Amino acid sequence: MEKKFVKQNGIYCEDDQHFHRGQKIKYLMIKKDKGSITKRLFCDECYLGKYKSYQQYCCDIQELINGNIYEAFKYTKFDSETKQQYFNYIRNHNPYLNEQFINDMIDRLTEEVLSDIKDLKDKLLENISLYLNEIKKWVENEKIINYFECDDLKVKFLDENFQRSPLKFEALNSSAEEYVKKINDDKLTIDVETIIKEQQKFFNLDKFNLNYKEIIQQIKNMQEKTFSDYKFSQSILANPYIERIAQKISPETEETFIKSLNLIYRMTKHGSNYQTLQQIPNLDSQDTITIIQTKNKCIFGVYHCKSEPKKSILFQMNKEKYFLIKESKAAFQLNLNANLQTWLLNFGEGDIIINSTFTRCTSNLGTGFDISGFKIFDNQEYLSDCKLFDIYDMEIFAVQNKEKININQNPVRTTQINNPQINNPIFNNPQINNPQINNPFNNPQNNNPQINSPFLPTLQKK
Repeated sequence: MEKKFVKQNGIYCEDDQHFHRGQKIKYLMIKKDKGSITKRLFCDECYLGKYKSYQQYCCDIQELINGNIYEAFKYTKFDSETKQQYFNYIRNHNPYLNEQFINDMIDRLTEEVLSDIKDLKDKLLENISLYLNEIKKWVENEKIINYFECDDLKVKFLDENFQRSPLKFEALNSSAEEYVKKINDDKLTIDVETIIKEQQKFFNLDKFNLNYKEIIQQIKNMQEKTFSDYKFSQSILANPYIERIAQKISPETEETFIKSLNLIYRMTKHGSNYQTLQQIPNLDSQDTITIIQTKNKCIFGVYHCKSEPKKSILFQMNKEKYFLIKESKAAFQLNLNANLQTWLLNFGEGDIIINSTFTRCTSNLGTGFDISGFKIFDNQEYLSDCKLFDIYDMEIFAVQNKEKININQNPVRTTQINNPQINNPIFNNPQINNPQINNPFNNPQNNNPQINSPFLPTLQKK
């Protein structure tokens, strides 16, 4: 049944003192135990002021009364672990996608592409006029044209009454010999160095054709990968790109490797008490995969290969990039002496540092993992799109039954994974290079920015 939008009457906050006066109720606080507070219904002033510590437990009343439970609760923290995991799953997999969303998404793409193609055409026509003015100086040089003039030979070749006779061929061959003798004398001098020095424009057709093929390939990638099969069903964070990481870790046996992963920690299930991680047996002395999701929906992680350290990998799922560990660097460290004022997890000796509070975490990509060959716009922001980030959720998987997995091959060190870069933001992964692209399809909520994609509100991958 089609939902009908209902607008609430606008009930004003019961706390009508000071700045609350005239403020309408917008939020419902769903935490079972209210603690010391006496109310559950908040206006903006309550939400941002006195009761801001309860923001994570609030849902959007307008969405709730309209029956949009996914929108109402997708950023809400529940007391129930099951509900928390469910809405986190909902948040990451976008059940509110529909055919109209796809139509709007493609219309937006078409509009942007056609606009860019028009700009491309105008720019090329502008450049061709400059290009032609330059090459005319030497292509249409009268001195050169006269030097290579072949009037006598031309007359003989255009003679309609030419007869195949010895005399006619003798005359034709004589004209040919005279012409060759003429163009091989030293009377004409051409200053090629000056021509090259003065030329400002060069028409590179090969470059155009290469970019053209890359654009077509990117469109095919959209067809094949916008909806993709997903085999890592244990994770509510990892997207299908994790399978590409598994291919690098365990070539030709990636499915077996994925099946060998055993979930040992999920923040939305086991809580955000740093001591929980400290109490996991042998956490830093076994092979693990850690997947981290920030509040602004960046997803990245680390494969810590304790048994063969040089195979450890840091990966960024939104940007579909991975980085191998440097020699003599530690991929993962657990601080068993941590407290609320110190760091808890350290990946790559500084590439990712998770604090014990899971807030204001930092990154300095390239400290322990190799970034040579990559274009990194900002080492501190590349993974999370900000210098300080809070953890929304985190999963840790232990690798089980490793003796059954073929990991004798080293991951191939490349600068990218089958991901040709095109100098056009419409075809580049937008969350990769430009996190501030305006997205008309996103519906960001308070303090929870959506992933920065011009088409999809969350990453399905690339």
